[in-house]
Amino acid sequence: MTEAVLDETPLVEVAVWDAAVRIVHWLMVVLLVALLATGLAGNDWLVWHMRAGYSMLTLVLFRIAWGFCGSRTPGSAASCVALARPAATPGRWRGARTSGTRRTIRSARGWWWRCSRRS
Repeated sequence: MTEAVLDETPLVEVAVWDAAVRIVHWLMVVLLVALLATGLAGNDWLVWHMRAGYSMLTLVLFRIAWGFCGSRTPGSAASCVALARPAATPGRWRGARTSGTRRTIRSARGWWWRCSRRS
């Protein structure tokens, strides 16, 4: 029987998402549950539903601003740069992926188009 030789290179931790992004994303999960619960509860909970909606909007705007002005790890500004000039070494990208950024922009653009046609 032969023993497998393990690679002796030390593992290096790479920060992909910082604490602010993680906290904001978990708060969004909590607010989404609150929005669903208060929306399904009816008229008595409409005030709390509106508060949760405004809180969600605030978190989304903060997340967008943090992506461009915050630390390097959130990746929004880096993703926009990567859209214009894809990375030379695929698979070595840390943080938001270029394909995910393209998909997000495409779905937001489609949502905006559908909403604008209704009015």
